[in-house]
Amino acid sequence: MKDGGLGPLLSAAKFVAPIFAASCGAVHAQALTPDITFDPNNTEAMSFDRGENVSVLSRPRPDYQAAGLHVGGFMVYPKVTASLAYDDNIFALQSGAVGDEIFTIAPEVDFQSTWSRNSLAGYIRAAQNEYFHYASEDTTEYGAGLSGKYEFGNASSGEANFTGSLDWGHYARNRLKVSESSLSRAV
Repeated sequence: MKDGGLGPLLSAAKFVAPIFAASCGAVHAQALTPDITFDPNNTEAMSFDRGENVSVLSRPRPDYQAAGLHVGGFMVYPKVTASLAYDDNIFALQSGAVGDEIFTIAPEVDFQSTWSRNSLAGYIRAAQNEYFHYASEDTTEYGAGLSGKYEFGNASSGEANFTGSLDWGHYARNRLKVSESSLSRAV
C-alpha cells in the first residue's frame, strides 16, 4: 500500500519527537509520535457522520453539560448564574435617557425522573436584579413548573398516556415609555 509520500515525513516525526520531548523535559513523549496511515480506498474513514438534521446548538456536548446529581429516581441539575449588564435607558424614556449598571444573580434547580415508563420533570428558578444607582428599579423574579407523562394499559390492550404541565411565576414587566414629568415625580 502506498502512503502518498507520507512515509519519509512520518519517519522523520518518529525520529525527532523523542529527541524534542527529551530536550523539553516532556513526560508524555509517546503523545508526540504520530501513527498516521492514509488509505484512499477506505470509505468508512471518509464518511464522517456529522449528525444530520441536528443543529450545532442542539448537538450533545458532554464536556460542557452538567453531570447532575442522582437523587433517588431523579437527576437533579442545580445552577447559579451571575451577570453584570448596562442598560442605557432604564426608564424607557423617549428623550433624556438614564443609564445604570445591573447585577443579576439567578439560582435554578431542574430535575428529571429516571423512570423507565412514566416521567416527571420540573424546575424552580429565581432572579434578583440589583441596580447600582437606582434601587427603586430592583426586581425579584421567580417561577416553578412541572411536567409529566403517565402511561397506563399494556401493550396487548393498547397503551394510552396522560401528559400535562403546570407553570407558575412572578416576573417583572418591561417598562412602558413614560414622559419625563412623570419620572421627576417618581424619583
